[in-house]
Amino acid sequence: MARRTDSRACPQRMRFDGRSRTFTLGSITTTSARWITWLRSPRMSEPRPHAVFLPAWSPEIGGGHLMRCLTLGHAMDRQGWRVSIALNETAAAQLPNAKPFNYNAIVLSDDQLRSNADLKKATGEGCRLAVVDDYESDEAFEADLAAWAENILVIDDLADKAHRCRYLLDTSPARKDTDYRGLIPSDCLVMAGPAFALIRDEFNHQRSAALRRRPAVRSIARVLISFGLTDAANMTAKVLKAIQNTGRDLEIDVVLGNAAPHWAEISGIVDAMGESVTLHRNPKNFPELAVEADIAFGAPGVSSLERCCLGLPTITVPVADNQKTNARGLAEVGAIQLLDQTASESDLGNALRNMIGDVERVRMMSDAAFSICDGRGAARTFLAVSPEPTKGPLPLSSRPATTADTDTVYRWQSAPGSRTYSRNPKVPGYEEHRAWMASRLMPQAGLFEIMTMGKAPVGMVRLDLESDAVGTYEVSILIAPEMRGQGIGRAALAAARRLVPEGTFLATIHPDNAPSRKIFSAAGYIPENSRFISRPTP
Repeated sequence: MARRTDSRACPQRMRFDGRSRTFTLGSITTTSARWITWLRSPRMSEPRPHAVFLPAWSPEIGGGHLMRCLTLGHAMDRQGWRVSIALNETAAAQLPNAKPFNYNAIVLSDDQLRSNADLKKATGEGCRLAVVDDYESDEAFEADLAAWAENILVIDDLADKAHRCRYLLDTSPARKDTDYRGLIPSDCLVMAGPAFALIRDEFNHQRSAALRRRPAVRSIARVLISFGLTDAANMTAKVLKAIQNTGRDLEIDVVLGNAAPHWAEISGIVDAMGESVTLHRNPKNFPELAVEADIAFGAPGVSSLERCCLGLPTITVPVADNQKTNARGLAEVGAIQLLDQTASESDLGNALRNMIGDVERVRMMSDAAFSICDGRGAARTFLAVSPEPTKGPLPLSSRPATTADTDTVYRWQSAPGSRTYSRNPKVPGYEEHRAWMASRLMPQAGLFEIMTMGKAPVGMVRLDLESDAVGTYEVSILIAPEMRGQGIGRAALAAARRLVPEGTFLATIHPDNAPSRKIFSAAGYIPENSRFISRPTP
């Protein structure tokens, strides 16, 4: 009865203005055009919507743009999309020998990659979504893309030029959507900050192992050196010489890609340093190397957020101007020790000595790094671009919960009927709730997501890690009382599965809680012993 009553009250909180084509939810007003177009599009019935990626690549730029495009493409492929990647012959040579998923590589000349006519022809006369990850892209190029791409997603790091796109992704630490005010269309959806970082599955699958290992580190014994696939600035050689000059007895892993221009020089230095140093070329076990390392040397590019996902404290040296924003953001929260681009071998050696001599500081850096991103950004990004449908006027996306959500979650938990079937039906005091919220936001706890319609929070999903089973989570959902009856519960469970496709989910549901049992059953959960269970799809 409470659910039906709350549902009937919902129109008083969500109002549609036919003149402006906007929905108002509480105090938040959002345009409806983008979401309604997506929901009603006749092409939604197509079995394989098509996404075309246009990543930049060169020895100077490195492979970060290409790798993050592959990461987002993998998330889209998992949800049934057809993925193509358009790139030149040199960049195509950097693609993994073993495809991480089934994508189509379209090899074109540089001139063809800048020609919308050639792109349209090569990609089969258009696509549902074009993804542009190239600093050279601008508003004019993107406007031309609209002739053959229904929607455009721009991946940017700089917030220094205008873009013509439906979606914009910038995962720089401390980035806010307001940084793009005046640079993008008014209805552009901005995904800002490292919560949306495009981290490869191999890294988030190792996060649990890293969370277990980091607190146990008592001394610095193993170092990872990785300045990207190419390291055109040859920082790797400088770091190796700096370590050699300290005289420290350390195990060292050095990682480079196939196209690294200084491979021969690095190989010679590694041979001279002896068996304690291992040189890896495009290693498949790079995430495992990062977990086993106690500290790292690296650049603040795309890979810096992969290291944060695994809580790896890093001595960081920018090797390009566009990395400086990332570097400042990571340094401000204490996740890295930042050195200047002109750092000498002596500077590098001193930074290493300082970290070896202060293990407590290394642990604090690790905690800060873990808190920056959890490795689920690709799924969140795709959930924003292709949200879960509901019975309401808007579909459902998600973002990580933060301390700023404390009061909103408390209101939901305190609403009549919200805790009737909880393990503890008593409404907590505010201070008790605030302490609970802080504990749930710790990286070791699992995932805590706020479900959103547009930008309005409408519920939450918690995936609490089970202490005795790796990759197993207890799932809980809570819907804003004024939004019940909108199909948000089912959509939230579907979103949770997209966020953690490899997880096993358990739900403890009170025998008298018929609505919840119905929602979980409809989402594919199976009663097993005293719980409902959802296993990953093979």
